[in-house]
Amino acid sequence: MASARRRTINTIELASESMQSTDQLLADRTCSDTKKNYASKIRKATEWFRSNNHANCLNADGTDFLLPIPTRQLLEFFGHLCKPATDRKAALVNGDTLEDTLKRYENAPDPYSVSVVAGYRSALMDLYTRAYLTMDGDLNKRLKTLLDGYEKTVTYLKKNSLMMILFSGYQMLAGTFMKLLPDARGKRGGNWSTVIFTWTFFVLMWNLMSRSDSVDSLMLTHFDWDEDSLIIEEQGHKADQKGEFKYWKHIYANPLNPDVCPILALGVHLFCSGFQ
Repeated sequence: MASARRRTINTIELASESMQSTDQLLADRTCSDTKKNYASKIRKATEWFRSNNHANCLNADGTDFLLPIPTRQLLEFFGHLCKPATDRKAALVNGDTLEDTLKRYENAPDPYSVSVVAGYRSALMDLYTRAYLTMDGDLNKRLKTLLDGYEKTVTYLKKNSLMMILFSGYQMLAGTFMKLLPDARGKRGGNWSTVIFTWTFFVLMWNLMSRSDSVDSLMLTHFDWDEDSLIIEEQGHKADQKGEFKYWKHIYANPLNPDVCPILALGVHLFCSGFQ
């Protein structure tokens, strides 16, 4: 009897360890920065649910969702995210002039980008996956349709200058990083290697149109030259975390704007880092 009891206990322990391994593999699907991003979005979503009388969708202390989330309330939340964009489009479609619409929203923050709204859906899908649940197929389909419509709305706004990403903003940040000086007291900017790296990292991230995690994994073996362009092979990205569809990206020098020139930034970083 004692031997059988020990075998039962050992079996339970092995099953528990296997489940822990499963949980760890599930957690490893996303990198740490993505987890933080998802957690931030879930926190903002729960705040909205609390402030809009949907506390019945949350746990007792209102800090997390009770799954599954009701379809109506979830679609209402995504409607809240998309409303600034749909309001601007509606104003223009319903007869307002472009000048009137621009004036009405000149002090309002820009609507969310498509990637931000899609990020909320990804965060919720991750929440379901970690709870070993599957989002209702009809709800998932409706969210995809909503995102398709939002993407078209954002495209419409950009075509009509009601929503834009300004190059001047990028140039201002790059120029700031290029001229940043280290603080001897360590309160601002760190040391020389830190401020030089910051400029190089930011400019490469913009020119590669990549997330910080993708740029962070680059090594010199991933760099090469193709005639007048620097080519860089990223080692996977958010949509290709296994790196199965890697390809070379071409980036070029900008002799007219040195603060945004990726070749100059990379050269300064390499020479100042003692590379031989």
